[in-house]
Amino acid sequence: MTTMSTITTPTTLILHPFPLLPFELRILIWEFTLHPREVEVVILEPLLPKSASPISHTAVPGPLQACRESHNHLTAAIDTSTSTSTNTRNRKPYLYEKAFQSSTTICSQRYVWINFFLDTISIGIYTNLNYLTSPSEYPEHHTWRNKIRRLKFDKEYWAVHNDGEYFFQWELKQLEQFQKLEECHIVCMDGFAGFEGITNRNYFPCGTENVWLYDEDNGERVKAVELDARAERAERAGGWWVSGDEGDEEDEGDEEDEGDEEDEENEENEENEEDGDDGDVGSDAGSS
Repeated sequence: MTTMSTITTPTTLILHPFPLLPFELRILIWEFTLHPREVEVVILEPLLPKSASPISHTAVPGPLQACRESHNHLTAAIDTSTSTSTNTRNRKPYLYEKAFQSSTTICSQRYVWINFFLDTISIGIYTNLNYLTSPSEYPEHHTWRNKIRRLKFDKEYWAVHNDGEYFFQWELKQLEQFQKLEECHIVCMDGFAGFEGITNRNYFPCGTENVWLYDEDNGERVKAVELDARAERAERAGGWWVSGDEGDEEDEGDEEDEGDEEDEENEENEENEEDGDDGDVGSDAGSS
């Protein structure tokens, strides 16, 4: 007689009492699930600039896919006919909303879920800042700049029209239009060289102390004001500063100083020993 064995399959852990919690407590828990993200928003320019559409590979936030209650509470459900929220109860200003929609037929379904109070908008290297600042050429997306608080973009200094000043005098100046900007992150694709003095231009609504630079080659992250301070120290010392070398140079200098001191001490000890030997020889000769 054969016996049938029971096979158990793993099941997803479900907190069954959660729906029994008071509504106010449940939505508070959903709000605790919010966390800062880096959201990719790449705006590609087709033949007609006015139909430029966004592309993003950033996944939809998990809480928005958990259940209908979390989705409804964590998104700004706006009734366009009345321009009022359809879920005004406990509505908070830092929730997710659909952004960078396109009105064209082909791209009408493209949008990105963004929490402008928490998320960093990363436009990469191919999206020009002009796409977010020119109302005449790009009416679809320029209004979103008024909501962006954290902006990140990549830049090749020496590849910009073979003239880095084009970046400083034209592209960088467009940041003035991001009035709510709190942080600016710039990825230096070809190193820090050329980005010294970036804080001398008052183009950052967030203040120069909130501008961060990243070296794509070695992964170094430094504040722009600190980078300028390094360059100034190197210039006063009459040397040529290269990104990432300042600490090494200081360490090497300390090691050289320590080595020189040790050599001097060794020489003094040898001289003292020689003097002592000469004295011993003289005393021996006198006694004999």
